[in-house]
Amino acid sequence: MTAKATELAVKMKGLLSGFRASGLWEDWSTQNSTLSSFVEECSNLSLLVSIAAVADVPSLTSEEAEHVKSARVSLLAKRATFLEALTLFPLGQFVQQASNFALEAHQRDLGFLTDLDLCVQAVAQLKTFTPEILFKNEDIQIPNFNKVVEAQMKFSLIQQACTNHFKEAQASKLALVQSKFQELSVAIRGACIQKFQKVLSNDLRNGFKLLSEGQLDVEGQAIMVDVLNKSKTFAPVTMTLIQKCLGQTASKEIVDLLIYGRSFLTIFSAVFPPVLNLIQNVGEKPDAKEQLGSGRLVQADMVKFMKQFADKEVQKSLQELDQTLWLHMVAAVDRLCKAAMSILANESAAFEKFVRFIASDSQASDNIQEIVGEFDDDDDQALVDYGALFDLYGRHVGGWCPWILDKDSPHPVAVSSASLCAAGAALPFGKMITHIGRWINKVTKLSGSAEALCGANSSFVFNKDVPPQDIPKLFDAGIMETLGSKEHEPGKLVHCFRGAQAAVSITQDAKATMFVQGCHSKIPMLFTKIVNIAKGDFKDFREALEKHYHAIDGLKDFSMALEADKVDATMCARLCNSVALKHCYNFVSYGVDKMSAMKKILVAISAAASMDEFKDDSTYQALFAEVQSIIQEMKQFMGASTNTDEQGRISFAGIANCVGDATIAQSLYRELKTGETRQSLVNKASAGVKKRGWRVHANLTSRCNAILSGKPVSK
Repeated sequence: MTAKATELAVKMKGLLSGFRASGLWEDWSTQNSTLSSFVEECSNLSLLVSIAAVADVPSLTSEEAEHVKSARVSLLAKRATFLEALTLFPLGQFVQQASNFALEAHQRDLGFLTDLDLCVQAVAQLKTFTPEILFKNEDIQIPNFNKVVEAQMKFSLIQQACTNHFKEAQASKLALVQSKFQELSVAIRGACIQKFQKVLSNDLRNGFKLLSEGQLDVEGQAIMVDVLNKSKTFAPVTMTLIQKCLGQTASKEIVDLLIYGRSFLTIFSAVFPPVLNLIQNVGEKPDAKEQLGSGRLVQADMVKFMKQFADKEVQKSLQELDQTLWLHMVAAVDRLCKAAMSILANESAAFEKFVRFIASDSQASDNIQEIVGEFDDDDDQALVDYGALFDLYGRHVGGWCPWILDKDSPHPVAVSSASLCAAGAALPFGKMITHIGRWINKVTKLSGSAEALCGANSSFVFNKDVPPQDIPKLFDAGIMETLGSKEHEPGKLVHCFRGAQAAVSITQDAKATMFVQGCHSKIPMLFTKIVNIAKGDFKDFREALEKHYHAIDGLKDFSMALEADKVDATMCARLCNSVALKHCYNFVSYGVDKMSAMKKILVAISAAASMDEFKDDSTYQALFAEVQSIIQEMKQFMGASTNTDEQGRISFAGIANCVGDATIAQSLYRELKTGETRQSLVNKASAGVKKRGWRVHANLTSRCNAILSGKPVSK
């Protein structure tokens, strides 16, 4: 907005300059007394516009400032020609505000000139600042504190609010004051470091040195705890004092130095007991690795500590506070990281074969299962996050080998920390690949859902030997049930892939990277197989349902009679005794949930194929399009509110409505058995239909309502 206003002010300046250079200007100002006042106002306006036409606030001399002030007052007078233009229109407001800003800046600079001279006098009277001068009785104190603070306040305000012209004109004075405060900053920083080393360094150096050697005894531990407690509250000087003497910006580096150092030592004090336990026990005691599990390594306080140690700003601060102490810290953390990797190596013994494969020069096998071993039910849960553990601990000792396989053989295999963590992260992914591939092969050998419903030859022979309570089990051994039970596995597979991919990216292990890439290439193939199985099963099952629906005995006559409200017992018996209707009833009662479950695994595959990792891959794009097509077809069949879908094929609603009408009609018209009443029979049928959400023809509904209200059914 300001840039646009400045651009327009430049154009106005050009217009007024052109007018001023014309003969008309001179004629009006000298020969025409009536227009001379207008010319004078144009001259005043030109002065204000020239100020608004520059991006920065212009520098004004005292004489120029008086001219601008006079021109502004004249233009804003009650009867001035340009009063409305300068007060009502945006450009006019911008012009008169710009001139006001210039006047204010001029007044500030005049005041700043006096303040700057006072600052120069003040710093000239101050001693040369060194860390030693700041110490008084072991405390850090600033000589002439009040004078320093007063000068700093003035100097900070000058730097923030003066014009660029002022900075250029007074550059030497500003540099002189700045150099004095820089001298003070260096002295305060040095004094803080010296006090840190006097108060804390000796005990900290000795403690971390012994800790790095695994030799910190009970007495040393007590000393370490004491000095760590001191470090929590260590403040060589108050932060407020530093900020008052140096200002917010200049003091930030010193404040950060102290905060980073104190924060790290505070966090270390919280994890000192487990760190001590890990460093001094792992490698020294044979059973320590079994007792100290990897779970402790990823607890919140340990994670926070290791992240702090890896932070570049923290490292820089610790090195500046005490370089010797920093080296002992690095050695101690190095030992801690080696202990962590040793624990991981111990916990990885269960998949030694796979670790050997990743760490050795052996070639990959086409049979992944041969490499990763058998899949267990909890293998996809990845209880140990090897990638995260390497990021926290292993990266500091990536090339160090916590595990030597075949140690006594002529060709031992050295397992580096990077290879170990890469193997641990890649294993669940490889196992998921083999697991899904195995159950896909099993699914391909199962009976299709259509066969599970009505026999291997899809005939209309209903198996009367199956007890009613076992009818729901007709679908349990079919494809829909099996695929439905695997709905979470595409997501699990992608989760394992992400973990493996992240780990190999961090560890940079070439063998593990190749393995993960090889497994990744199998994902679309596995997903495509699942999609094709589901697609074929749904197609066959739907065709079988349509065949049964159209083969229902007496359906056409029943539908016509229903519309005419002339349904009778004979017609109902014929319809309800149809084997084809019983197959349809079994599906809408027990099979539709299995179909919905099968749809869920397709939705899961669709979600996986559209994830950021895969969405730009043409293979996954084709897979996504295919699975979306099948899902849409299933939705049209299962979700249509009418008896037919958009293609005119019978929908689930059509089959369910037919079964619902037959159920209600049978309760209304069939002969009653001993002990039955028409009202109880209708009530039971109505409740069952309502529970399943089936719609019933209005004529049957009215008859049900009549029966339930006590009226006899009409013949």
